[in-house]
Amino acid sequence: MREYSSEALQGLYRYRADQHKLIQLGNKDLRADLAAAALGQEWMKESAIIIVIAAVYARATQKYGQRGVRYSHMEVGHAAQNVYLQAGSLNKT
Repeated sequence: MREYSSEALQGLYRYRADQHKLIQLGNKDLRADLAAAALGQEWMKESAIIIVIAAVYARATQKYGQRGVRYSHMEVGHAAQNVYLQAGSLNKT
């Protein structure tokens, strides 16, 4: 696994699944802002990485009706579990 300095990766990124790559959207350290938005969870300020997983409810409900909201929540849980499992396999937990 290739190691990077924290300065090289600091910032906001979006994952583009269709291109399988990260696109940097900004280089500001947003951990304090995220901690405040997460009801003051101070531990977030010291995190090496914060992964935010979002859903587009309009897209899900267009196809599945109101069940789409529940499906979105389930898919976010699945994605988060896979991130955790991969981090564990790389001894990063």
